Amino acid sequence: MINHLSENKGIVLADYGPRWKDHRRFALMTLRNFGLGKKSMEERILEEISRLVADLDKNAGGTVNPQNMFHNVASNVISLVLYGSRFDYNDKFLQQYIRLITEISKITNGPWNMRKKRWFLF
Repeated sequence: MINHLSENKGIVLADYGPRWKDHRRFALMTLRNFGLGKKSMEERILEEISRLVADLDKNAGGTVNPQNMFHNVASNVISLVLYGSRFDYNDKFLQQYIRLITEISKITNGPWNMRKKRWFLF
């Protein structure tokens, strides 16, 4: 997708003209509407971290999958920003969502994609 958008020029050699500035302005405006740069975003993240710490305390002495733990936290912060609600870490919908996103990431970053990559300095 990056190659398509940058016309195989990479990020360093990409055109940063008026079109890019318009997209950047729109993206920043949209993200600010969702709380980027506001204290409320920091509060949401800190609240989710405190819930994570409480969950870790509750399961002290057991094993934890750190990848799954960070996926849960990130998904809940995104959910709080977009929908105003969060999921329990054991919620079936959240676990299914994370599993599907992980599978999509594995497919898009899989070995079939390696032959088309062009290496650029980032």
